[in-house]
Amino acid sequence: MPRVELKTIWTDDDGMLKTVVGATSGSASASMEVYSYPDEIESFATRLEAFPSNQKDQVAWESGDADPKWYGHMLLRAHVLDGSGHSAVEVLMDVRGDPPNRAKSHFFLRCNPADLNELGRRINAWLPDSSEQLSVEWRDA
Repeated sequence: MPRVELKTIWTDDDGMLKTVVGATSGSASASMEVYSYPDEIESFATRLEAFPSNQKDQVAWESGDADPKWYGHMLLRAHVLDGSGHSAVEVLMDVRGDPPNRAKSHFFLRCNPADLNELGRRINAWLPDSSEQLSVEWRDA
């Protein structure tokens, strides 16, 4: 079953979170440490709660950048697949270290909008005390 997991490792003096983000589709999985501010995560979660606003709606949380000068790049992007509302979360995790520290995963989690709405609600409820692991799982759409 598709699943997204979040666990904060530490909080910096300026409020930045070091969080382990994990995802599994059932046939592929990946996890990565990312750096984000709580308002970035909250914005992503709040937009997920109202997803989709139209058939072309996309909601993304990104840490790092596709530019190779960054050590890593994480992207979780929700989008609509068809006119019936079937959706997916694109998962891209790219750790750009030297071997054996290099890793790259790119896969999709099939879902329905209600799954994404619930994911958003659960992330927003988790944020005030993000030290506990959050695990949100749903049936494959």
